[in-house]
Amino acid sequence: MNDAVKILQIGDDPQVRQSLERQLRNKADFSVVVVESGAEALKALAVEDDVRVIILSPRRADQADDEFLRQVEDERPDVILIRFSEQADGLSIGEIDNLAQVYELSSKAWTDQVLFSTISSALKYQDIQREVQKMASELQKKNTELLEINNNLEKLISKRTETLEIRNQVLQIAQGILDVVPVVIFGIDPEQVIVHCNEAARDLFPYGGIGPLGHLRQDVFPPEVNGLIDRLKGESLPKGVMKIFGRKYRGEVRRLHETLSQGIVLTLIPES
Repeated sequence: MNDAVKILQIGDDPQVRQSLERQLRNKADFSVVVVESGAEALKALAVEDDVRVIILSPRRADQADDEFLRQVEDERPDVILIRFSEQADGLSIGEIDNLAQVYELSSKAWTDQVLFSTISSALKYQDIQREVQKMASELQKKNTELLEINNNLEKLISKRTETLEIRNQVLQIAQGILDVVPVVIFGIDPEQVIVHCNEAARDLFPYGGIGPLGHLRQDVFPPEVNGLIDRLKGESLPKGVMKIFGRKYRGEVRRLHETLSQGIVLTLIPES
């Protein structure tokens, strides 16, 4: 049982009080508060929020009326109620609406040991109920946290999706701009593979059925163009004029210095 168990006794019945004193004499973790009426009991419950058990003394059975029980149910539904009844032959357990549990003792046949055993059993039951409620509360909290995480994740995914869509739109616009520029433009990666080209570049070198993308630049370009690119080994900005398929072009090669965009850009500007 938990420490500092507080018992509220309604009605200063000497027999019940003496029984509790005998049973709890050497138990520092119990204390008993005695009040004379149900009204006083409600006031005590409002102040003593750690009351766990209410005992209705046999001589104050009139305090167990429906109004009192309804108020206890509304204000402290977790409290255990122990009352004495002339109809009870021994110990019986019943329920009053949402009140945690009601234990009835025979007003004629009860003993010290029966009373204390009833209190002990009631407190164990109450501990189990409180643990179940605590676990349910923690589960609800975890579910709420999980729901919040899921919502945040959905927002993050939505934001990233929106960002990707914007980037795709930017890339499409950029590609559209490059396609209308009357200049041949190629992007070549560090492995010398052609990874980008505009429409003018595809028209000039329609290599294969799908164009030059994915092919080595040595396999696509004529010696003059490859020679211009090879000059990057000793020059920072190779430039030159060359003839390609009978037309004169002014060529230029630049390196890309961005970490994620390493490679080179080849531009061929047609001479009029």
